[in-house]
Amino acid sequence: MDNSPLLHQNHASSSGGWERLQQTCNNNIHRHAIFRGRGSGSEKGQNVDDLVDDYDGVDDPNLTQQKRRNRRTCRQLCGCDPAIVRRRNTHQIVGYSVDALISFGFLTNTKGTLCRTRFLWIQTLIIFAVMSLIFILGIETKVFHGMSTTALYHLIVFMNGLCTFLLSLFISLSLSRWWSLRYDCVGDLFKSIAETAMLASSYLSNTEEKIRVRDQLVRYGILSFSLLFEDGRGSVSNSCYLRLKQQGICTVQEEKILRHIAVKAEVPNIWAMQLITRSIENGILPSAIRYDLHSRCLRQRSAVINALTYVQTPLPLMYVHLITTLVKITIFFWACYTGIMCAQAFDENTIGTEPADLWTLIPLQIFVPTVFQSALELHRKLQNPFLANSMGFPEDTLIDALTRECHDIQTALSLELGGIEVRKEEPSINTEKKQPLETKKQLQRLNKPEKKHQIRKMTKQDPFIKLEVEKNADNVV
Repeated sequence: MDNSPLLHQNHASSSGGWERLQQTCNNNIHRHAIFRGRGSGSEKGQNVDDLVDDYDGVDDPNLTQQKRRNRRTCRQLCGCDPAIVRRRNTHQIVGYSVDALISFGFLTNTKGTLCRTRFLWIQTLIIFAVMSLIFILGIETKVFHGMSTTALYHLIVFMNGLCTFLLSLFISLSLSRWWSLRYDCVGDLFKSIAETAMLASSYLSNTEEKIRVRDQLVRYGILSFSLLFEDGRGSVSNSCYLRLKQQGICTVQEEKILRHIAVKAEVPNIWAMQLITRSIENGILPSAIRYDLHSRCLRQRSAVINALTYVQTPLPLMYVHLITTLVKITIFFWACYTGIMCAQAFDENTIGTEPADLWTLIPLQIFVPTVFQSALELHRKLQNPFLANSMGFPEDTLIDALTRECHDIQTALSLELGGIEVRKEEPSINTEKKQPLETKKQLQRLNKPEKKHQIRKMTKQDPFIKLEVEKNADNVV
């Protein structure tokens, strides 16, 4: 085992994702927002420019600092700046401003939303092509002349209601899986590692050997957390091993072992279990905390297995195929209905349909299929949040947050409690002599069949009574 400098670095000046997330959260609390009953930054004694996070956009290099500040402030006052923070070189979103997004920010920013889904607009163009083909066919051949569209209209209304109901359950199930993966798996792994760091820092801080074991346990936890994202993506690249070694999370010997293992994220938990067992055998760790540390190692492994189970087990094929088929059929019926109505509207011999009626039909043709297809795209994005898309978990931010958490735990426990002296109280001699005598008198009074429940209650509250009951078990009815 080698001593890792991972937790000895200075996190106060760190520029990782956690700093940007904290800054964004602070900005969302105090930022300007239109139609909000909040005070301005000047009223709170804060500079407006200090409350502005770096938004996801490209500044003009010719603008001065004052003009850039004024432009950002105007965008905030109008509620048009969502302040989206991304993980570097990926599409993963770390944070954003809810206030701006729900006011006017949804119009000025489409990055990270379903509007950037390429297939959504390709399918929209295909629908318009089908609708145009049916319209041209009806105009040229007069095949829809006198045709009643009442049955098709009622069929579309039925299909719309059915798809809306099924898609609502479908998206609810996808979101629940996504949140369970984030909270019950990744979040539980995060908490278990932090608890292990707290226990290790409490009991392993006196000698160099104990500190070395403590740092090793924490490093194994961070290594398991980092490898979970790689296992969730399906493979671990050479660049990942290189990055872990540069950060001091993994060693060369550990890399050689990990390359031969299928589920790599659970291996550091096995190493931690072995390290805890050897430390207890060698007297480095007290045996009283064996269960606490081993149980947290098992929790970490369970969190890893549960997370990979969610990722590697998609929803049943028949269920997803049923939802997708209903959505596609409904979209096709909408295209057919719109094309027929357009052909009848421009047919001079058809009575009851005018071109003016198309002003409400064309927007519905765009809106309804787009919403249905967006629900399917949302499920596709939520299926594996370990991928580097807009719905993915920000890997760098979470790893940096875990490292900071462990570092802060060690820093807090290493500080001396000034002015507080913890003394171990010694039992009084008189109390030890008087207590058994009083206990015997109580047992003699309570040694009756109708008061057995009182004996049980007193044994739970007073250990001396429990000792006397065990000694006089034959006399108790």
